[in-house]
Amino acid sequence: MAVARKQEHSVLASLSELREIEEQRVADERAAVHAIELAKIAAHEAEIRAREHAAAAKQREEHEAKLAIETARLAVEREARLKIEATEAAERARQNSILNETRLAQEIELRRAEVAKKRPTWMVAVTVVAVVAAFALIYVAIDRTRASEHSKEAARVAVLQEREMRHQLDEMTGSLASLQGELDGLAKKTDKAIDDLAKANNAAGRIAAKAEYDRIQGEKRAIQKRKDDIQREKDRIERRKKLELNDKCLKESLC
Repeated sequence: MAVARKQEHSVLASLSELREIEEQRVADERAAVHAIELAKIAAHEAEIRAREHAAAAKQREEHEAKLAIETARLAVEREARLKIEATEAAERARQNSILNETRLAQEIELRRAEVAKKRPTWMVAVTVVAVVAAFALIYVAIDRTRASEHSKEAARVAVLQEREMRHQLDEMTGSLASLQGELDGLAKKTDKAIDDLAKANNAAGRIAAKAEYDRIQGEKRAIQKRKDDIQREKDRIERRKKLELNDKCLKESLC
């Protein structure tokens, strides 16, 4: 009887131990599932932060680029406007000087006409013709001077615009090279993330590696989009430059 009770007690102890082992196993599985869920949440939040950071950086760079282009354009226009105003002021001063000289010449001619009232009619006609010819020559000289000044100013503005265009193209080329360098660096990070994913020996490690891989891919897509946008803008500027060059060639017979 005592042996039976002892065996029964042993069986109960074994069952209690098995129950504790099962409860511990269930608790461990629940802890593992909870850890995986936390890892997923952390990876998702990290991906969202990375996307927001990339979007904010892109918007900031685009705003700064547009601001720089607008500032340069306004500076060129202001310089051209000041030059035109200075040219027009000089032209007005020159015309006033010519008009004063013309007025003085008219007064002299009137005085001569008063003195020459007794001269023959043909001499008076010759004097009138000479005065008219003088006025015509003065007008032609003023018109040619104005045309020459406007031509010079237009050429100077064209040179400034072409210089600014070259500067923009150089900056875009540098940006494209920098973005390509970032893409090359992310390619190495992608290879490492793939290796980490392959080497992960548990669910949490695989989730973390997969989250890092997805984050890198999102960053790559954002950088590639910025690169494509800059490339399209560069192509547009180069096409405009070619069109302006062709238009210039049509106006110049030696092109």
